Amino acid sequence: MKRKSDNSVLGEYQYDALGLGRRTKKVVSSATTRYVYADQQSVEELDGSGNLRRLYAFGERIDQVVLMEAADAADVDNDSNTSETMRFHFQTQLIGNVTTVTATAQTVVESYEYDPYGKITIKDTGGSTVSSSPIGNSYTYTGRQLDEESGLYYYRARQYSPELRRFIQRDPLEYVDGPNPYAYAKCIPVLRRDPSGQDSLADAVESVFGLLIDLLTRRRNATKQAQRKLLGPLNEVAEDAEAFEARLQEEEAAEPDTDPEEVKRSWQKLSEMVTLGRSIGWVCGEMDKELERTKWREDLASALEEIEDWILKLVRGK
Repeated sequence: MKRKSDNSVLGEYQYDALGLGRRTKKVVSSATTRYVYADQQSVEELDGSGNLRRLYAFGERIDQVVLMEAADAADVDNDSNTSETMRFHFQTQLIGNVTTVTATAQTVVESYEYDPYGKITIKDTGGSTVSSSPIGNSYTYTGRQLDEESGLYYYRARQYSPELRRFIQRDPLEYVDGPNPYAYAKCIPVLRRDPSGQDSLADAVESVFGLLIDLLTRRRNATKQAQRKLLGPLNEVAEDAEAFEARLQEEEAAEPDTDPEEVKRSWQKLSEMVTLGRSIGWVCGEMDKELERTKWREDLASALEEIEDWILKLVRGK
């Protein structure tokens, strides 16, 4: 990669031959970094001689970086030893942005702030703004690597410019994400991300609202199904109680000298049937209330669209 203004070389990059966009080597100012992968994640960084420089651990989600083992180049423990290996822990937002890096003692080593499109502000352990990461961390916006030599983020198939707010190469899949093949995350970076550089993923608020709507929908459907199952027995109990009451009245009229205890037991049975019917009716009534409470799910879906429109206007400065 060269700077257009003076044609100077900023960095040289090599990638594997599998078409997965995995960067295997980077050379910046004669310093070489080689990358070792586990599937799509770079888990080790080696120097030009093959010595381990950094080791990473990731969570279940792609680009969910959680830990780095590296030399304590910034001497964060103030012991004047910058060659010892130290573990650094990453804290992230729902969209995947790394917000803070802490040492094992839970002290904040570095923190990061971003505008919606990923323009980064790096702060050291004292809270002062610095131009580069003192501990050598490159995983920041949406969990992707920032190339400090160019100011671009490496998104596997392409590189992304937070200054331009778009990719600098066309989408290899062309218009899968919309009419603009250079657009990042459908121009909704606070809701979506694009770890492959080819197809943005729904995240954060959009995913949470989607899951909530799905949960409410399934809950309401289950309530309706249970209510239908109870309505049948309720109707049967009501019909049986009416028939039983009519039969008792007929028997009392035809045989006025019937044993009082037998009459008492019969009316007790009728009372139990009526109580059962009332219980089932109460359950159905509670289900009706539950259905009323969940009717706002349709409004929630509409509200989500309004929220997305509002965020999009906010991001675009309109």
